[in-house]
Amino acid sequence: MNLDAVAVFVHRVTGGGFPAALVRELVEGIVAGPHCVHVVGPEDAPRAVGLLVDTCDNASNCAELDVFVDPQTDVPARTAQLLEWGAALAARGPRTCVEVPLHPGGPDEATVRAVGYAYAHTLWGMRAVPLPGPPAHPPLPSGFNWRELTPDLVPACHETTRLAFAQVPGAFVPTLEVFTARCADRTGGPRRILTDGHRVAAFSRAAWRTGTDGAVIGTVVSLGRHPDFKGQGLGPAALAEALRLLAAAGATSAELDVAARNTAALSLYERAGFVQETELRVFWK
Repeated sequence: MNLDAVAVFVHRVTGGGFPAALVRELVEGIVAGPHCVHVVGPEDAPRAVGLLVDTCDNASNCAELDVFVDPQTDVPARTAQLLEWGAALAARGPRTCVEVPLHPGGPDEATVRAVGYAYAHTLWGMRAVPLPGPPAHPPLPSGFNWRELTPDLVPACHETTRLAFAQVPGAFVPTLEVFTARCADRTGGPRRILTDGHRVAAFSRAAWRTGTDGAVIGTVVSLGRHPDFKGQGLGPAALAEALRLLAAAGATSAELDVAARNTAALSLYERAGFVQETELRVFWK
């Protein structure tokens, strides 16, 4: 497999929605092995690509199948081939179903339904312009403070993340090994944790990039809290921490993704000034 060609192909057909670096991360660290990557066409000039991720925990115990097809090819036929390949491969793995998002450069609803997939859930892309101020929240639990994630607390942070997203559709938490490697990579934005020294009550991660007009665009990558701290205002506190990071970086706007069924998170973001901009429908089999 020519990983460079795969990464460039996916970046192109998704209009930059899947950056080449993200494709590399998926292939090198998150898919279970080369057998989970299916390339249609010449290795140095793919016509379609399928990536099956079945190493992550999630609410539905689903593998995720990402399908990318060059619009110049026979799209329905190529897409159906990859959808059937992914479902067959997932059936031999540890998960009980497979999800496929209908992202740009990927399948359409008619094609996924034709090969037996049904609607599962929707993810919203939300944006706030200008960058909101940090929302108000109750005082933090006694003895807890926000700090940078350090290697000794990565396992605790991983467990809090896993529990925080255990019932959230569309959330995929990688294995501890992969999570540890991603935490060591600082290019994805700083990770902040709310801790009393050994317990991780909440986490917050933000990133930013410079747009074509020179403006700094912020992203709330992820946030959540341990179930043991439910009802203590740690959701607003984690969002406030992310927005503080973005403000310090000079961001003038912020974006994030959220499951449409996650009503608590939607309410939090809407109160802070985020509005829905995009909709990503996800189907499963």
